[in-house]
Amino acid sequence: MTARPNPGHPSSLVIAVIGGLFAVAFLLNYYLLPQHQVVSSLYAIPVLVAAHRLSPRGIGVAGATAVAIYLTNAVIEDRPVIVWPFGVMALAAVTYLAVRFAVQRNKAAQHSIEIEESHEQLQEFLGLVGHDLAGALTGLVGYADLLVDDEGRVSRLQAAAAIDGASRRMRRLIDDLRDAASIGTGHFVMFRAPMDLGKLVDDLVLEHQARANGRHLIVDELEAIEGSWDEERLGQLFANLLSNAVNYSPPTGEIHVNVKRQGPVAVVSIADEGSGIPLDEQESLFRLFYRAGTAEGVKGMGLGLYIAKAIADAHGSCIWVESAPGQGSTFFVTLPLGGDCEATDGDRTLASAERCR
Repeated sequence: MTARPNPGHPSSLVIAVIGGLFAVAFLLNYYLLPQHQVVSSLYAIPVLVAAHRLSPRGIGVAGATAVAIYLTNAVIEDRPVIVWPFGVMALAAVTYLAVRFAVQRNKAAQHSIEIEESHEQLQEFLGLVGHDLAGALTGLVGYADLLVDDEGRVSRLQAAAAIDGASRRMRRLIDDLRDAASIGTGHFVMFRAPMDLGKLVDDLVLEHQARANGRHLIVDELEAIEGSWDEERLGQLFANLLSNAVNYSPPTGEIHVNVKRQGPVAVVSIADEGSGIPLDEQESLFRLFYRAGTAEGVKGMGLGLYIAKAIADAHGSCIWVESAPGQGSTFFVTLPLGGDCEATDGDRTLASAERCR
């Protein structure tokens, strides 16, 4: 994205121009205007110029400078004190309006940047969707052709299995798109029922171990924790975290999983030995379409963690990551056993949950 100048950090030229305007106003007022005539409107001109180039704080400084010079000029000209407040009030009013203008200007600029970023994200997203759909369809068509291949280079069972795999990938993609579209609309609802959290996570670990390609999923601690949650949605959440841990871990890396009760919440942690995530990217991980800089070479559209956070939010839960470059990543999910998760004194895990967005 093209860099844009920050209005909060003006160039030295802008500051010089505003300072020059103050000097010109002072000289005009002191040398050209009649004695005892101090015109506050002259000092409003630099403030109005500042409104177009400086931050609200910078405009406030310019306004205060205008008042100070106006009063200095009034003292030098020996103007009656009784008229000073009128000039001060006029400059204060101009400064206030200039600050309001700058605030609205900054909001409009930020809104424009967000629109442009959204447009770029949408273009990237559409490209990823098209690529994934094209890949899945190519597999479907290719293996469908092999089913009628008389030379028997690929068995019908192999072709059918490949078609099934491609169909499932397309179904997951469509389901993720549907979920992402429904978040925030009132249609993304949870169906709670009694369930065993430990069993759910254990089953998912076994499922992902079968396709971990040499990586080792290790359950360090697994408690049977009963609660009322949406089992299907939590399965979707933890499957995404486990899949990410597998994808981002080195070929023989270990992935450590823990499920335990800690005070009023159940805590699930999934730790990998991947390349880690820089601190400045961690807060953005759960945004729609966002993919970390370390995601190069890993397939995905930036939907999984966005949906995972929506599932956690819908349960009154917390999800966050602790990571550093070169030190792997640990994702935490805290599920309230009764009510929303709350931090307790001396409990680092629960205190960290306050960071979930």
